[in-house]
Amino acid sequence: MLSQEQIDEIIDKTDIVELVSQFVSLEKAGKGYKGLCPFHNDSSPSFMIEPTKKIAKCMSCGEGGNPINFLKKIKNIPFEEAAYELASKAGVKVNISFKKNAGPDYSKYYQITDISQKFYSRNLLSTKSGQVAIDYLHKRGINDETIKMFGIGLSSANSDVLYNVLKESKILELDMIDLGLVKAKENSYYDMFTRRIIFPIYDEFSHVLGFSGRLYLENEDKNQPKYVNSPETVIFKKGLVLFNLNNAINDIRRTKRVILYEGFMDVIASFRSGLKESVCSMGTALTINQANLIRKYAKEVIICYDGDNAGVNASVKAIKILKQANLDVKMVMLPNDIDPDEYVSKYGEEAYKNYFEENIIDPTEYLYLNAIRNKDLTKFSDIEVAKKMVFDAIGENNSQTLIENYLNRFSNEAKVSYSSLIIDYDNYSNKHHISKNVENDFELQINNNFLKEGLNYLTKYSVAELRLFVYAMQNKEKANYIDSNIDLSTFEEMHSTLWMQLIDNYYSIFDEFDEKKFIAILNSKNENYLNCYKNDKHTIAKMVKIKYCNEDLEECIKIFNEYTKKKKINDINDKFRDKNYDEQIRLLEEKIKVMKEINKNQLQKKRK
Repeated sequence: MLSQEQIDEIIDKTDIVELVSQFVSLEKAGKGYKGLCPFHNDSSPSFMIEPTKKIAKCMSCGEGGNPINFLKKIKNIPFEEAAYELASKAGVKVNISFKKNAGPDYSKYYQITDISQKFYSRNLLSTKSGQVAIDYLHKRGINDETIKMFGIGLSSANSDVLYNVLKESKILELDMIDLGLVKAKENSYYDMFTRRIIFPIYDEFSHVLGFSGRLYLENEDKNQPKYVNSPETVIFKKGLVLFNLNNAINDIRRTKRVILYEGFMDVIASFRSGLKESVCSMGTALTINQANLIRKYAKEVIICYDGDNAGVNASVKAIKILKQANLDVKMVMLPNDIDPDEYVSKYGEEAYKNYFEENIIDPTEYLYLNAIRNKDLTKFSDIEVAKKMVFDAIGENNSQTLIENYLNRFSNEAKVSYSSLIIDYDNYSNKHHISKNVENDFELQINNNFLKEGLNYLTKYSVAELRLFVYAMQNKEKANYIDSNIDLSTFEEMHSTLWMQLIDNYYSIFDEFDEKKFIAILNSKNENYLNCYKNDKHTIAKMVKIKYCNEDLEECIKIFNEYTKKKKINDINDKFRDKNYDEQIRLLEEKIKVMKEINKNQLQKKRK
């Protein structure tokens, strides 16, 4: 049993910033540090570290605490085990025993893959065939330091050399087969990899999980695949691993970003160019598990896939997965359909690094540039293809300003009228985007005219906001009633302006709504107001038709006000971190008050 004195000593001698930074990407915040909470799906830095108080705690979900509690939570281990681990590192003598969590012990497998990696490395560095492979790597720009850093090796030309090495180390054939290192044939065994340059695949803790072998000899059978990977095994799951993450972690924490490539050689070329925060997936499409693995160490990801069509298609899929993991996504588009490794070979390492840093763009810009890339915009057929690609690129955005910006750009570059482009975009959206959203996301309960309870909360809010605007356009009395029962500041800026134009300008002159008069007012103020109104009108028209009634109006107000309260809590959380103690207390009191209102409303809803 640990005494309180021992617990205090462990906590006192543990550098909590160093401890937390092993699991969370941190940035300075006043006298402390902050980062994304590792205990919940955090979209903005809520995890606060106070070095002097030895506290690491999430201001949103409340998880964390002192160093022992943090390690206990993050590793899901008993308190005594966490205390023992920290005591050992801090040099604190404790006399405790604990039972470790029951779970698979992969140590024997790691030992086998480690022996294999060392063999491949020796075979590269100390044989004649190894010198041929080294010459090939040098021609590719991979120097001895890089070879050592990535643990690159070479499989033998003979078919059973690794098998015999493992046999001499008392490794069972069954274990060799289970790890995909050898295969069985009748009464003999042969190596999985022969005459290939070998890239070991490490996990984030530098355990060797498997290998990838690449052809390098010019006289090899061209029908063979360029790369052969270890099969999936008990320790190697392609969808859970990122190549080079073990080497990149420190640079990821320093730069607060991850650069995501398609292949090993691209990662190595990037590393040589000084962009060492580089990783890639294992020859397959990016998975949500890999995205979540990235999120443990950074919030920003820069995708730099090949510039060909396959690379662009893979980029589109990766963008969606990374955003699903709440990561900030940026892109780099390479010129002339070449990949990063080819760029470095052609122009040099420094040129690549400069190009990369100067050409980081957001995903919408990437998709837009790809849409008009290699298109002859003087030809009608190319304009039509590019136009649909532009519509797809901007179709997922909620920002009307952004949509108008890209449609204006395409109008200028393709020399087509903006008004015709707006009509085409509206028709295309109706067929490909909005109608699908109506079916899947904006489904309403026709029977009781209420918004369906199972909908995503933000979707409910968006629908409620649009429907409230419809009610406000019916007459002045309803508009004033809505205005007195909602918080206008919750609206998006452009929608908020529309409301003010309707309430303060239009209804100060007229009692009944006349669209032509309202449009005239909007047009006299700002063209953007009119465009916003038109697009809102189009969206409203495409929603499922239900009867507008007083019950539905009250439901829309209730949903809007619920969102307003939740937004207030998020705003309080954002303000909390940078305030002094007294101000934090005031904000906490305000937060508790809002939460009580939410709980009260939820209780009333249950009673009904």
